[in-house]
Amino acid sequence: VVTVNFPTKTMAEAPTPSSPTPVSPPTDDTMSKPATSAPRFNLAAVLTQARRDLWSAQPWWPLGFVLRPIRLFVWDPWLAITSILVPPLVPSVVDTALAHVCRYTTLPLIHVLYPKTNMALASESSNQSSATTKTMQSTAKNTLLHTTPHVVALEPPSDLQSAFQGSVSFIISAIGDILGAFTNPSKLKGWTKAMAQFNGFLESSGVAAELQESLIKPLWQGRLLDNLKILNDIQLAQFANRAEICLHESCPSVVVDQHVTDGQRLMRFATAAYGTEMIKSAIDRQVEMEEIDTLQEAISVHTNIRQEDIKLVYAESNSDQHILHHFVAVDRASKSIVLALRGTLSLSGAIVDVQGMAVDYCSGQAHQGIAEMADNVWKQSGDFVLNLLLQEKEFQDYQLLITGHSLGAGTACLLTVKLYHEQVLNIQRNKIICYAFAPPPTFYCASPSPQIALAIQNTVGYIHDNDVVPFLSIPVVRRLAALLDAVDNQTEFLWFWKRWRIFYEFDTIPETITQSVMEANSTKPQAVEGASDLAIPANIVLWCKKESNGKFKVLGCDPKKVAEGNIFLCEDMLTDHLPEQYEDALDALAGKEI
Repeated sequence: VVTVNFPTKTMAEAPTPSSPTPVSPPTDDTMSKPATSAPRFNLAAVLTQARRDLWSAQPWWPLGFVLRPIRLFVWDPWLAITSILVPPLVPSVVDTALAHVCRYTTLPLIHVLYPKTNMALASESSNQSSATTKTMQSTAKNTLLHTTPHVVALEPPSDLQSAFQGSVSFIISAIGDILGAFTNPSKLKGWTKAMAQFNGFLESSGVAAELQESLIKPLWQGRLLDNLKILNDIQLAQFANRAEICLHESCPSVVVDQHVTDGQRLMRFATAAYGTEMIKSAIDRQVEMEEIDTLQEAISVHTNIRQEDIKLVYAESNSDQHILHHFVAVDRASKSIVLALRGTLSLSGAIVDVQGMAVDYCSGQAHQGIAEMADNVWKQSGDFVLNLLLQEKEFQDYQLLITGHSLGAGTACLLTVKLYHEQVLNIQRNKIICYAFAPPPTFYCASPSPQIALAIQNTVGYIHDNDVVPFLSIPVVRRLAALLDAVDNQTEFLWFWKRWRIFYEFDTIPETITQSVMEANSTKPQAVEGASDLAIPANIVLWCKKESNGKFKVLGCDPKKVAEGNIFLCEDMLTDHLPEQYEDALDALAGKEI
């Protein structure tokens, strides 16, 4: 059963989002049937076709070394962003006119620069018999002339390409999110309400004043960058062994090795939940472009499961503020039903992230925004998952694996807590296990019940090197503000030229600044209501640390000790959060060459 919002393979109007309804898996016959009515010719369809032609080709060989980067960094982002940004802003007459302009300028230019494009893709004919005839003629020609048809392949991207493609995916999603908010008053109202609530919490708790003193004041006075650099240098010198400090007291190496193996497989499901563009940025082997032309195909390739085992895909863009995109699939290798949740890839998701106030949840306290997201995801697709596990005879002895990355990981953690707390499954038959990659701190319970304790026992968290997200909670942000304030209390008395010399490491950091930071680090900020000491609700957190020789080592850490750590300021604190970075680290730890 598949719920789809997949792009069509003809120059048709892009489908409007709708609530997902499980349908039968598409077959070759049903996929190739022509539409019953002629699709409207529009700009979005032409640009989508242009992107498909662009990636279904090889560049003109004398200029390939120039045209390939241009395709990745210029053509594709421009086409993708334009297809989302322009159509909603122009009247239909202008839209049609622009579509014709692009059809007779952009498409021919692509065909000239990338001449091996399959020109049949750009034609408006979608007649099944005609396509079949062309395929038969092509096959006969190749057989008689002993030639091999050219296959366009997608190469594994470099780290720079992966980071760029991931950034473009977020920008495209954010643009669509903003446009959706302006055309959907209820969505804009929800954004405004959420931010007003968060701002009210900051003001009433006094956290806003702390951030003002440590961030805003030095920013206006020109010291913030100096303070950040000085704090970074102090952290590198004083807290370089922060992962070793968090080691779990009892963590057998065989357990860690098994979690690495399982995590390597499940991380691909977490990446696949982001969609086709993110899968392309994380692909680790050469694949044909036609193999990942649709979301269903891309998920199948990246997770190494059959397309018919993808039972449900939820991709309703208008409800992203309340329900994360997710999919349900069967992993026959591990006899599991996998629920994979998408992480932050829109402004709606970012707004959920910042709603970090603690609220009552499952006999404890949880991150408000993520707790609401966990409830809504289960309300949307819980019955479907339960039906697979309880009603389908084939899957009645399967376990339920819940996974995700970033916001999806935090939601997966709280959803696992919720399912154990409410005892929705017989865990003797259908075990529930959570694999959370880069999860933010989401839960606190002083005296967990047996059910909550079992949920935590069956949850594994993962941190990649200097990723900042697993430390983003209000108490930790307050500790960072205290450390920056301790630096600023000293640097405000330094002349600009002295700060400049320290910034560029011509001078060493004065001992008084280091002492001020260490004193602030040993002082716990005063507790405020709504800012509980949330932690990752897991039995163990695997911290994948990259050593100076480029190799990885994994440390089994205690989630409570991890929650007591600080935000580590460094240049890769954001890039280490990307899904492909987690995949590469787990591949290396599992012994796979990358």
